[in-house]
Amino acid sequence: MNWPCKILGMVADIIRGVTFEPRDISRIAQPDSSPVLRASNIVRELDTSNNLIWVCNSRIALAQYLVPNDVVITMSSGSASAIGKTAQLRFPWRGSVGAFCAIIRPTAAINVRYLYYWTKSPAFIHWCKSHCMGNSIKNLRVSDLEHLPVPLPPIAEQQRIVQILEQCVALRRKRAVADTRAQCIIPALFYKMFGDPATNSKRWPVATLGELSIGSPQFGANAISTEWAEGRPRYVRISDISNDGTLCDVSRTSIDCENWLQYKLEPGDVLFARSGNTVGSTYIHRKKDGLCAFAECLIRFKPDTAKLTSWYLIALTKTAYYKAWVESRQRVSGQLNLNGRDYSSLAIPCPPIHLQETFTRFAERLVDIREKLGINGRRLQDLHNLMLHHAFRGSFSLGTLKPYATSTHSITNNQAVLKR
Repeated sequence: MNWPCKILGMVADIIRGVTFEPRDISRIAQPDSSPVLRASNIVRELDTSNNLIWVCNSRIALAQYLVPNDVVITMSSGSASAIGKTAQLRFPWRGSVGAFCAIIRPTAAINVRYLYYWTKSPAFIHWCKSHCMGNSIKNLRVSDLEHLPVPLPPIAEQQRIVQILEQCVALRRKRAVADTRAQCIIPALFYKMFGDPATNSKRWPVATLGELSIGSPQFGANAISTEWAEGRPRYVRISDISNDGTLCDVSRTSIDCENWLQYKLEPGDVLFARSGNTVGSTYIHRKKDGLCAFAECLIRFKPDTAKLTSWYLIALTKTAYYKAWVESRQRVSGQLNLNGRDYSSLAIPCPPIHLQETFTRFAERLVDIREKLGINGRRLQDLHNLMLHHAFRGSFSLGTLKPYATSTHSITNNQAVLKR
């Protein structure tokens, strides 16, 4: 079923943003001025607290002041991907938007949340990308937006669609809370078990990373990456390493190198980034990461497992102590650098190995939970996109949720584990 349509201008007012001269603005609040939002304030929610400018009230028409339920949209940007981004004002706030944005103000003819969710639909996003014009600056025209057809089911059906979409949003928020908790647990557990390595209040014996490793540090392969292919080793570069020391799963590539075996990673290997803005970043290779080789921008250490576990080392590199050490050892030669000798000199408090092994078991379990949450998060994102696709085509039902019921239960169960 396809819903009947009305053009957007019949169910909402489109209000242009405020134009002003540089002399009209201030970076701090001034008498007789109001805050003005720009495209950078349109994120997942409308950010009314950061990156504000203040504009003389004389430049702002009464209709240009935002009211609750207004949808703010990016109309002009140097980036085509930013065109059509929207966020909704959910609370009273006295301010407006700049000329690179516009306000979509719904009338009584449409459910305000239905209108907002429609601006997140694949069809709306595609329309925005196909209608933006310009070379260096991309633009949407207000007149085009006013004549854009909006699928308009009966109000009761609009409310039903909104209720189901809100359930999906609530699930994604739960997942975000679980992610945040998961990211905090390993560092908290490290400090609880071993204390702050900066003060070493538990008086553990101290040794250098070089003394606690097998062999010498090794630089990675000086090779180019190629398109990912099954059966070929994955090429691990700095950009593949996430903040928690595991691999990102976004842009896999393979290594183009005949003698790649000397750079093959073994479970427990720890890599340190040696240059660039991410100098000091670390990665622990696990069996589940599969066949991998590492790039020259990384340095490999093999912890001596009789003295140092890889998970203890990784957790230590996420502490303020380690970050301060990296800052103190950085050398500037065109860019930031740390070499194998630098990393070998890192002083590491050494608790008894059985305590490190206990920590390792907890850390591995927590990372497994976190990765399951990540899978559920991607499933929820897929669900959200699928629901938005069907919601405005008249093919939407609660049955859409059924394939994702496992994700919901998993999130609830994993949150319970994280609380414990």
